[in-house]
Amino acid sequence: MPLSNRQIERYSRQIIAEGVGGIAQERLLASRIALIGSVDDAGRALRYLVGAGVGFIHLSIDGATQVAHLIDQANAANPEVSVSPDLPDRVYLIVALIGSGEALRLAESYASANRAVPTIWVRLDTPERIALLHSSNVCFQCARGSLTAPFRTLSENAATVTMVAVTETLKLLMADPTNGSKLIEFDGYASSTTTIGIDRSRDCACRRDLR
Repeated sequence: MPLSNRQIERYSRQIIAEGVGGIAQERLLASRIALIGSVDDAGRALRYLVGAGVGFIHLSIDGATQVAHLIDQANAANPEVSVSPDLPDRVYLIVALIGSGEALRLAESYASANRAVPTIWVRLDTPERIALLHSSNVCFQCARGSLTAPFRTLSENAATVTMVAVTETLKLLMADPTNGSKLIEFDGYASSTTTIGIDRSRDCACRRDLR
């Protein structure tokens, strides 16, 4: 649906950014994502996603008592966005921010039940890494990078890595969430990007589905 004058005004600074424009903003507003993580990590990402105009965000965090407060804040900040703890019929993208052991368990449960959905899997312990899993033949379990290793200690750079993950989320939603896969690895504030590979030593469910 074309942007209204009010929407053009609200998102004007974003729309004029290189690589965005009106069509990309329309895609953001039509997007439906699942955001999973701890209260601090998911809450930090939520503020930016809501401000950018991501249309529907299913929120699942490990601090259940604080979900209502985060949702109320988000919906008040941008009435055009719907943030809800309710599971939607379909999401376009899963964003899993792994900043605690409980967040890892939540993410594994949700992603296992939605293997066909492109996923951004963010490890916020050291070594920090962001896996963009968009191909139908690689998932969080069989991807290279030890994405399901036991959680250790939250990195000092967790907030920075989360913001990089938010940027990658918006880029995918404005383009095509099924376009390619990559692994971003961090060394302090420096990062390197490679095509993500498959850990063939693991007998993953998504590999068995292709046989």
